[in-house]
Amino acid sequence: MNQFFRILLRYRIFITFLALEVVCAALIVENNRYQSAAFFTNAHHFFARIYSINSSATQFIALGNENQKLQQENAYLKTLINSIQVNDPNSGILMSQNFIPAKVIDNSVMQANNYIIIDKGTDDGIRPGMGVVTNGGIVGKVKSCSRHFSTVYSLLNTAFSVSAKIKGTTTNSGLCTAKWIDPADPTTAHLIDISQHTILKEKDTITTSGYSGVFPGNYMIGVVRKISIDEADGKKDIAIKLTTNFSNLSYVYVVNGKNREELDSLKTKLNETSK
Repeated sequence: MNQFFRILLRYRIFITFLALEVVCAALIVENNRYQSAAFFTNAHHFFARIYSINSSATQFIALGNENQKLQQENAYLKTLINSIQVNDPNSGILMSQNFIPAKVIDNSVMQANNYIIIDKGTDDGIRPGMGVVTNGGIVGKVKSCSRHFSTVYSLLNTAFSVSAKIKGTTTNSGLCTAKWIDPADPTTAHLIDISQHTILKEKDTITTSGYSGVFPGNYMIGVVRKISIDEADGKKDIAIKLTTNFSNLSYVYVVNGKNREELDSLKTKLNETSK
């Protein structure tokens, strides 16, 4: 308290000057219409600007929570739609799937083998081998998990490929494999293992086949960008433009096939028997 009084005593002249200035300004505003109107107009604009900045900051802070709520709702709707499609013999959906929302916390696109890290792990029901998608298309497959985080093989990884088909085809002639092979281009993948007799044209849509159990059937992968013929062996070289924008990944969904473990177990036994 003594320190406070020392400061007042030291700066008493300056403080008195400021007080008199405030009194004078108040008297001018109170006794002159023009100055009064100008003061209250400017004060109104000033406080309106302050309220606007405060409102924008509040909305920005709340935006993260709103995004999480929307992602939860989208995951629920995706799961609901999938359950309906499973019962539709014409949908091409072979397995019931749950969708677990997650946020991307690390992502690479310019390496030969790119990975993604998400903020969900085993405590959230994530397991290695689960597929990862966005609203626009597929993203990759879970490689490993800790309790709270998971590492994902990106589709932009030369070690990863996905079973695909031409949208609208119902026979095995439309089946193929989508694989990323050009580290210099994160927007383009290629189709391999496709029959030479398959009728394909530019702008055809390529989707997941649904046969692996990792991804839902008929989920977007890309659109045919260019078809060329390899002069050496006469095979088609088919480039597709990926529908997923890997340079701007924020939120994803992990696909949990309800019967995937049972299916994987049968495949393992079949492989062991065939050896």
